[in-house]
Order: sequence, then C-alpha cells, then structure tokens
Amino acid sequence: MVLFTECSTLVFFALGNDVSILSLEGSDRPISQGVTIAIAGDAAFPGMFYASGIGILLAGIALLKQGNLHIAQGAIFIIQGAAFVLMVSAPFDVPDGVGFVLWISMMASTVSAGVLTLMANRAA
Repeated sequence: MVLFTECSTLVFFALGNDVSILSLEGSDRPISQGVTIAIAGDAAFPGMFYASGIGILLAGIALLKQGNLHIAQGAIFIIQGAAFVLMVSAPFDVPDGVGFVLWISMMASTVSAGVLTLMANRAA
C-alpha cells in the first residue's frame, strides 16, 4: 500500500507539472520557472517505474515464501519486477510497446492475484 501511494504521488507530481507550466503562460513570471518545473517532472516520472518494479519484485518473493498462491503466480511477479527494473535501468531506449505490454501484464497479474486470494479466503 505504501508503494502504491508513493507511485501515485510520483505520477501526479510528474504529470501535474504540465498544468503548472500552462498556468505560467498568462503570468508575468519568467519562462525559466516553467523550464525548471518541466525538468523536475521529467526527472520524477521514471522513478515511478523503478519503484513499481522493486515493489512487484518484492511482492513476488513474498508470494513464493508464503505459498498461499501457486508458485507460478510468484514467479510471474518476480519476472515482471525484474523486467521493470531492467527496463528502467537499461542504457538504451526500450520501445514504448514493450513497456506498455509489461505494464498491462503487471496489472493483470496483480488483479488475478487479488481474485485468487479472495476466492481462497471465501472458500476457507
């Protein structure tokens, strides 16, 4: 939960800076302030993917250790988390399609883990 809050805050900070930059348009403030805001937003956005990758990786390790779900579910989380961290840390540009597919698969596996946990709790 803490990691989700942190990632959401980074997204709102990074994407919300565009609104701040646009509000400078009609004011008497110098354009250098808008550039500074844009640089801060651009620097914060990749941190969200790095933190998400580490969080998913740790969740996969926890799933494997607990053994509440199938071992494949934990392995999928570990692979996705490692892929996110490697994708963000890569010294070359990764195509946007790869990141999109990885993000969607991470969301699908998170939802499936939640559904399987709820089904297991309901059956018990």
